[in-house]
Amino acid sequence: MENKLIKPYESIDDKVKQKLTKLLFAGSVGNVVQSNEIEEAPMIPSLRCRMEEHLSTEYDLSNKQVEAMVVIGCNDIKKNLAEIADIVDGNHGTSLDFEALRKAAHSLKGVLLNLGLKGEAEETKKIEDAAKDGKEIGSVEKILAIGNDL
Repeated sequence: MENKLIKPYESIDDKVKQKLTKLLFAGSVGNVVQSNEIEEAPMIPSLRCRMEEHLSTEYDLSNKQVEAMVVIGCNDIKKNLAEIADIVDGNHGTSLDFEALRKAAHSLKGVLLNLGLKGEAEETKKIEDAAKDGKEIGSVEKILAIGNDL
């Protein structure tokens, strides 16, 4: 039974096999993996992985197209996040430009939705709605933290 599980793995090119082993396991002994040597996988897929998955499944794009869209999308997200940060940080005691903030949040929300980042888009919508109503917004740190994950 164990050999049936390993057989597909044995047919993989050696370089690919080494990378897979390194990625999946901290170490191994022959074909037996020590349970205390397995690297713990992150609980939440990275933003990039979620974008790639969404673009490849929803839009049926090739890997090359997906990679290009992810790069463009990340650049757009960073640009919108910087704009939001400038608007929020730039008021220094003056009244916040709610219309500029609403537009920037709306733009960010659209990019996030196009890339399949629905949860992040929902958080951005809260900022957009508050700005639309001219209400004092809460912390934008959660949204700005998206930039750290790109």
